[in-house]
Amino acid sequence: ELLPQVVMGECVLTVALANDHGSYAVGDLGVGWSADRKGIRLSGTAGFVSDAGIADGVGVVARDDAGRVAAALVETASPGVAIESTPTVDQTRRLGRVTFDVVVDEDHLLLEPGDGLDLADPDIAKGLGFALMVKSLGDLPSEVESAINRLTYRNTILVYVRVAAAALFPDQW
Repeated sequence: ELLPQVVMGECVLTVALANDHGSYAVGDLGVGWSADRKGIRLSGTAGFVSDAGIADGVGVVARDDAGRVAAALVETASPGVAIESTPTVDQTRRLGRVTFDVVVDEDHLLLEPGDGLDLADPDIAKGLGFALMVKSLGDLPSEVESAINRLTYRNTILVYVRVAAAALFPDQW
C-alpha cells in the first residue's frame, strides 16, 4: 500500500495529464498507449508535470489511436522514463516534462483501457488525476471506489484520505 509511504513523505506521486503545450484535452494527450503482450506500452511526452523531478511515481493518462483512454502508475526510475526540468518564473513550482517509452503491466493500470469515461467533460478531466492517485492506494471502501469509478463525490474521496491518514498516524492529526 502506498498511503503510509505517501503520508510519511517517503513516496512522492504526481500526475501527467497535459501535453507539451499545456492542453488537458483528451484529443491532445501527449502520451499514447498500445497493446503489448505484457500489458500496455506507453509512449510520448507529458508536459507541465508538477514535482516530476522528485516524484517516485507518475499517474499517466494516455490515449490510443482509436481514442480509448487508459491510465497507469509508472515508477519514475523505470527504464524508458525520462524527466526533464522545465524552467518556470515561479521557482517554488517545480515542473517537468516526462517522456515515456515503457511497458506497464496490468497490476499498474489505474484505468482500464477504453472503459468508456467521458474525458471530454472538463469536470471529469480536472478530477481524474486525484482520483487515479487515490485509487492507486488500494484497499478502498466500496463507497470511495464507486465515487472514483464515476469520478464524482470529490468530498467523499477527500474525507476518506483524511480519515485513513488519521487512522494510520493518530498522533499527527
